[in-house]
Amino acid sequence: MKQIIFLVLGLLLLPCVSALLISPAILEVEYKDNVEFNVTIINDISQDIVVQVTFESYEGKIVYTDYFEIEDYRTNKIEISGGESKILFFNMEMPELEQFGDVRFAVIRFYQVPLTESNMAATVAVLIPVETNIPYPDTYVKIDLEEPGVVQQGDDIVFSAVLTHLGQNVIGEITGNFILSGENFQDEVSISALDLFLPSESQTVQANYNTLELEPGKYNLSLSLSYDGLTKDSNAVKLIVGEESVEILDFNPKTLKGNSVNTATFTLFSYWVEDLDVDLGLDLVKDGSVVKSFELGGYTLPVNEEKTISSGIDLAGIYEGNYIARVNVNVGDVEITNDFEVTINNDIEYAPKKESKWLLYTSIILCLVAVGLFVVYIIKRKKDEENYFDGNI
Repeated sequence: MKQIIFLVLGLLLLPCVSALLISPAILEVEYKDNVEFNVTIINDISQDIVVQVTFESYEGKIVYTDYFEIEDYRTNKIEISGGESKILFFNMEMPELEQFGDVRFAVIRFYQVPLTESNMAATVAVLIPVETNIPYPDTYVKIDLEEPGVVQQGDDIVFSAVLTHLGQNVIGEITGNFILSGENFQDEVSISALDLFLPSESQTVQANYNTLELEPGKYNLSLSLSYDGLTKDSNAVKLIVGEESVEILDFNPKTLKGNSVNTATFTLFSYWVEDLDVDLGLDLVKDGSVVKSFELGGYTLPVNEEKTISSGIDLAGIYEGNYIARVNVNVGDVEITNDFEVTINNDIEYAPKKESKWLLYTSIILCLVAVGLFVVYIIKRKKDEENYFDGNI
């Protein structure tokens, strides 16, 4: 009996399972800056469907959405009537890949979504691999730069990177520098030169660095290499120097309304390696004197990222004019502040108009009239009854 039930369910669900067909099954494209190709989507059931298209890295490392564009479909959602098909024309900007030879580097995912807004998940998904052939260069060095992370001021640290030769010919010599940069700061540390770097070979290059002269804050670290008359720069990684610390990035709005409660936002950045508990406050400063202070409570900032906090501030009794909004954040026993210029406008507030009572009075009058009519009706009915009984005696 169970087998029969499952068989019937399978037959009923089969059209839904096979609703979405894609051609071709694998896309083979030429490796060049801009690529054009087309894909056919077939809806092989009678029901209208909507297909959404997404783009993913085959290795799960790169987001490829910005590299693909479907002509005439900016939202990447395509409606297809039952039993019909559509040809999608794609334009693709080929990303730089540190892979060579026959490469399957991306996947286009087509999946059926509900026709209307719904919490339903996709019912059908088809994945189309995108393959290309990337010619091997004569020489090519891949750089995997290690991120130093968060250190204390004065720590000795090691800059480290793994170099891998992905080309076909021997590299006679590689020279280079680690480059550390920050706001109004740049420093370079050279690496030991590498000789006779062979194809497929990997080597680690390192340099020692002392952070005593670095101010607390964020820095970018990169590695620049020179070989065979070429210069290759790595992507930058982060170095954070300092104690438990917060940067106050912004305060909004810059124009506030006096004699009312305003919603203000505070944008903070935590430099610490763990969630950081802070106390937030605000001082309104006029001509060097604090006019009003606000204690806005405690908040937890996430690791090494921005957080925007919203809080109400009551500006009752504050005169209009230009002020300094001094945001202060207490981290442990250290207070960090940043000043923002703001303007307070006191709009003229008129006394609220008294509500008109005509509706109330009208209702009372109508009720009295109704009661009067009811009384008249009772009296008349009683007289009619008396006349009736008198006439029958």
